[in-house]
Amino acid sequence: MRNMFLDIWTMLIDPTYSISMLGSALACISLSLIGVIYSLRRSALVGEVIAHSAFPGLILGGFIGIYLGVSGERMSLLFLLGAIITGHLSMKKLAYLQKRWDKSADSSLMMSISAFLGIGILLASIMQTVSPVVYKDVVIFLYGRVATMLKFHAFLYAMVTMVLLAFILSSHRRIKVFEFDKVFASTLGIGKWLDKIVLFITLVVVIISLRSCGILLLSGMMTTPAIAARWWVKRMSSMFILAALFGGVSAITGSYLSLYLGDADVTLPTGPMITVVSASITVFSILFGPRAGVVLCAVRRISFSIRCREENILKALYKKNGSMTFKEMKNFLNSGVLLFVFVLLRLRKKVTLTDRFSLDLKQEGKKAAARIIRLHRLWEVYLFEVGFTKNRVHVFAEEIEHVLTDEMEEILVKRLNNPTHCPHKQEIPAKTEVAFETS
Repeated sequence: MRNMFLDIWTMLIDPTYSISMLGSALACISLSLIGVIYSLRRSALVGEVIAHSAFPGLILGGFIGIYLGVSGERMSLLFLLGAIITGHLSMKKLAYLQKRWDKSADSSLMMSISAFLGIGILLASIMQTVSPVVYKDVVIFLYGRVATMLKFHAFLYAMVTMVLLAFILSSHRRIKVFEFDKVFASTLGIGKWLDKIVLFITLVVVIISLRSCGILLLSGMMTTPAIAARWWVKRMSSMFILAALFGGVSAITGSYLSLYLGDADVTLPTGPMITVVSASITVFSILFGPRAGVVLCAVRRISFSIRCREENILKALYKKNGSMTFKEMKNFLNSGVLLFVFVLLRLRKKVTLTDRFSLDLKQEGKKAAARIIRLHRLWEVYLFEVGFTKNRVHVFAEEIEHVLTDEMEEILVKRLNNPTHCPHKQEIPAKTEVAFETS
């Protein structure tokens, strides 16, 4: 562990590593912020379209650079300019296919990706013959190469990130209105210009980030942090913050793992490693996120099922004067589940085991059993009041009694004018009653 922190500190103070790490982090943060907007629109694959359609633009920019005889940073600017132009054309084509030809979103996306990527591969084969050096520079954008990042690239990413943050902070409320109620937003006159600004910033962010993440991996960084954030928070502002955090952490962690897990025989590219880390964060969020995470939902379902069985046993004991043998209890549960539930009830000091191998209710168990009986019969009264027959109210009340909270109980009692008997003429226990009743 100490060596790991020393390695990270070495990367931070080394100019070469620090610039590449800073640049990749800024690029991933920008992509994550844009990804939140398109995630709310349910069109996260827009980044994939722009990234693939940028490929022919990169090559066209390279041809222009060869014709003008430029190189270095000027050639990089021509790459980016050509990519922005073809990326914008792809979005125009996407809108045209959906509105004029009435194509579905998936069909339009696939047509745009395949068409522009095919043109790009065709131009790339020509470029490889005309100028192998420029072709290698274009391939960098295809796969991403953080290790060769210069101060110029890091500065460019910083400027783009600052502009994006300024736009989100200044237009946060407008973005929220537009994404959740486009009709209302159009009445305020913020629909068209806001959509155009978002599209322009998306083009710039995606094209600029190609240098770091690469065309083939960029869409992952635009989607996974936003998806991961939605499993943890609900508010849009919190989603922006958490998605940016996930993007930055993915970039730093991926850069570190790429450098220190690779060796002379095995090379681990930084772009794919960043994407793998981001995907891992997303999988963890899907499993353990507090907003309907798979594992937590399973735990809640199992916990609720166990609680229902506990309450059913307590209710059965209450109706049997507070004592039942294990043989009688098997009518409710099988032996394995019965033993497990019994252990839980005993740990919670609600039942005790006698010498006759029977379960007896303790004081806490009496209170809990009286309450569940009370809730059951209150629901029976309510269901009978709204039109259910006496024969049906018991079945429905058996399920609803386990989800009634104290607040709901107060509302129900007030609505029913504090009833004393259920439709079957059985007395409803008072809220503090713990005495036994006959079966």
